Amino acid sequence: MENKFISLAIFEFQERCPSDDACFNYLVKLKWENGFVCPHCAHTKYCDATRKYDRQCTSCNRTVSPTSQTLFHKLKFPVLKAFYIIYYVSTNKKGISSTKLSRKLGLRQKTCWAFKQKVMKAMESPAASHKSYNQSKNLFGKKLTAINPNIPVIAIITKSIICFFSFSLRRVKM
Repeated sequence: MENKFISLAIFEFQERCPSDDACFNYLVKLKWENGFVCPHCAHTKYCDATRKYDRQCTSCNRTVSPTSQTLFHKLKFPVLKAFYIIYYVSTNKKGISSTKLSRKLGLRQKTCWAFKQKVMKAMESPAASHKSYNQSKNLFGKKLTAINPNIPVIAIITKSIICFFSFSLRRVKM
């Protein structure tokens, strides 16, 4: 029996991601769901850093952002707009052009194109197919992890409606 994925309606997506704070909270919970571990020294204790969602290791004093080593690393526009780009790319059956994204989100066309390329590159893995995944719980509903453990496939579930996000939690190089 094959699972069908139905995209989340835009209004339901807006309820789940109403602001940058909600998006950052989602990234924090997703990145550190098993607890904080410093990527530099592997220490597990931290304190709050200068910026709101960053964490500072108490051992090596390195500051770690919830966006570091993700698609959102060094993002120069609001993270909410990045979530919308991922939403539009993953829910449009025939794809969406960067000019259309630009008009919808009020960003430059080249900015939309570059981020869309990162999203598409993260989604191109054959392990992230709709047919092969293992299920485990997540903040918004379920986290569908592809067979390749380096590429988590994240789905937001409201009732029985699924928005299929497929993006890597590692930095995608252009």
